[in-house]
Formats: sequence, structure tokens, C-alpha cells
Amino acid sequence: MSQAAIAECLVEVVERAEALYQVRGLPGDDNTEPLRSTPYPHPPIPDEPAIARVRERLKQYGLHPFSIPPGVDVERWLQGGRILWDGHPDTRSGKMDAETRGLWAGLRYLLFREWTSPSAPSSASLGRRSAERRSTPGGDTRVQANLQTLLNHLAFGMALQDAVEAPRLVTHSHPDTFSPHAAHPGLVTLEERIGEATCDRLAARGHRIERLDDRTHWTGGVCAVRRDLATGELEAAADPRRWSRALGW
Repeated sequence: MSQAAIAECLVEVVERAEALYQVRGLPGDDNTEPLRSTPYPHPPIPDEPAIARVRERLKQYGLHPFSIPPGVDVERWLQGGRILWDGHPDTRSGKMDAETRGLWAGLRYLLFREWTSPSAPSSASLGRRSAERRSTPGGDTRVQANLQTLLNHLAFGMALQDAVEAPRLVTHSHPDTFSPHAAHPGLVTLEERIGEATCDRLAARGHRIERLDDRTHWTGGVCAVRRDLATGELEAAADPRRWSRALGW
């Protein structure tokens, strides 16, 4: 791939990210900015009076001040009053960060769409819309355990407790978060209840297979709660892999 083609790909990716994070700016304001093919998704944030005065004084010295394009929902932020962002935890989702845009956008899609059974996609619905929260300890295993539990429940129609208790696997191809950041490309560890036929198919695809004890704490300890948005009914699940309980009142 030529450098020009790579640059075009990067431009497309960056501009899609700018749209997702609602970036505000003025093309050409920064004469060092990289190549772009479209304007920013939103116009720049107007200067506060004090900043406007500083900008004009800098221009008098022959300088070219420009605004850094931020990702922010100005209208939502101002609904809560004029408070500073720096060092302030924004609880109104005005700051466009990985949680408010990337994570929650994905979760809203997963949790509030109508899921259908993979075996009968045209007819079987997995119930009313609901909101869920789940969490687990376990270092780098956390994301994998949460994802497998989520798919068990939403995509495969398991009850919440069954989805939590279902057997899991862990991939170790990525560098470990913790020092010395070891990686084991191709290694997959699986709990005992996952059948040998599945292990054989994974091995045929090039994975190295190692077995784990059944319901081991090495595959996480997911706890989850679900609320039916139509009825208000609450459902909770606790993972027998670690000490946990599901309680309600």
C-alpha cells in the first residue's frame, strides 16, 4: 500500500472518530494540522471574554493562536451551569470520552435493541427490552468473562444465572496488563465442561489448548443485575466461581 493510500485510510478513520466524539473546530485554524477531507462535525466553541482578549493581544504580537478541537457536547454541559471541566468529574456526559461515546454507545446498542434467537432469527424474540449491569474481578480476564456472559444471555437466550454459570474460556494471545506483560500467542484455556469436540476444533484452527478446573476463579467471578424496563422486575445472578450472593429487597 502506498503512503498516499495509507494517509487516505487514516483520514477516514480520524474523521469517523471525530464524528463519534462530536469534535468542534475550524479547519485550517491550526496550520500544522494533518490532511483532512471534511470540516469538523461542529463549529468551534466561542471564546469566553477573557480568552477573546488574550487571543487579540497575541495577534498584536504577530502570533497565530488557535483553538484545540475538543470533543464536547456544549449544550448538555451548559445545562448544568458554568463550571470548569479541568479536574472536575463530569456527571452530565458533556465530555465526549471513551465512556460517554464509545462504551455507552455500544452498550445502548447491545442492551436496548431487540435480540432474536440465532436458531430462528425471523420469529423468536428474547423478551422485552431491559437494562443490565455486570462486573467481575480478574485482571485481563474481566473483559472476556463479561462479554461471554453478555452473549450467553442476550444472543443465546440463557437465563441470567445460567449465563453466569456457563463454562468459559480465556485467550492469552495479548500481552498481559501486569508486568512483565507476558504474551502466549495462540494459547486458549478452557474450563472442563467445554467438550472435547470444541477443543479439537479450536486446535485444528491453530490454538494451543490447556484445560482449567471447572468453575475456576481464573475465569472471573461475574455478578449481574437486570431490570425489565416494561415491568420494573429485577433479576440478579451471582457467580459460584467466587464468593458472591444475589440479594434483592
